[in-house]
Formats: sequence, structure tokens, C-alpha cells
Amino acid sequence: SPSCKKLTGYDPSELVGTQVLDLYPYPEQRKHLLDQMIENDFVHDFEVVLRDANGEHHNASVNSHVVRNEHNQPVAIEGTLRDITERIRFENALFESEERFRTLADFLPVMVFETDIDGMLTFGNRMIQPVFGIDPDAIGSKINVINYIIPEDRKRAIENIKKMYAGIPQATTEYSLI
Repeated sequence: SPSCKKLTGYDPSELVGTQVLDLYPYPEQRKHLLDQMIENDFVHDFEVVLRDANGEHHNASVNSHVVRNEHNQPVAIEGTLRDITERIRFENALFESEERFRTLADFLPVMVFETDIDGMLTFGNRMIQPVFGIDPDAIGSKINVINYIIPEDRKRAIENIKKMYAGIPQATTEYSLI
């Protein structure tokens, strides 16, 4: 289609009737794509790297299916490609930013932690061990920080967590810990 020029840098007329293998800089990725196509007769959002006419690499999402003849033999592949390069760059930048945050948080001399709306621990810096006695490797294994707050403060803590998730500004609050 005419949109292939935007992704590949080639006019559609240049690609019709040519081998597309040159667009795949990683042959093993192309092989894996074809293996999935043959095994399942289709792929959905299969991510690949493509090389454009200038030699630059682009991330693409492939949605394709195998076209078979009357004898059920594969004769062609039809599909679409969507450029996801910007999304991949954004995800990588977000991951790097999160890694920097977690590294910085680990060096703080105070406990830093995150929970979900139910109080389940989703992140904790190294200080979570001496304060709560929680091994940082156990984070993500159904640890509820509400259980580490004295019973008479728990209801208030749960209400404050829900208010924070609702976007209601909260004043600094102190709780007694077990």
C-alpha cells in the first residue's frame, strides 16, 4: 500500500515482486515470525525490527495470515505492519527513568514504599527490611502493609490510601507500626 513508503522508505512499486528478506536485519527474527505463521496460520501484534531504504531500523508490529490454495498449501502471506518505534522508545525511556528512581530511593536513609489501592506492597527500598522486617525480594508476593500498622490505625490508613488513589490531597500522616 502507499503507506509502506512511510515505514520502509520504498515506493510500493519498488517492493512489488521483490524479496522482502532484506527488510529484516535479523534473520532469526524473520524465521521466528514465519515459524509462528506456519504453526498458527496467523500472527497478531508480532514485533519485529525492519530496515528502511536508508538502513535505519524501525520497530514494527505485524498482523498477518497465511493464504492457502485449494489443496491447503501455503501460497502467500497477507498482512499489515504498524510502526511502533516511538512507542518502544517511550517504553525504554520510562523503564530507564523507573530504574533511576528505584536506585535513588534505595540510597535514601528513610523507608520509601508503594502500595496498590488495597495496601498490597508493590515497591519498597532497602529500608523496608529494618523497619518492617520484610525481605525486599519478597515484594510482589502478596504482602499487605496494612498488616504492619497497629490495629487501631488500620482503618484510617485504608481510608487515606483510597483518598490518595482518588486524587484527594493528603496531609502528612503518621501511623504506629508493628
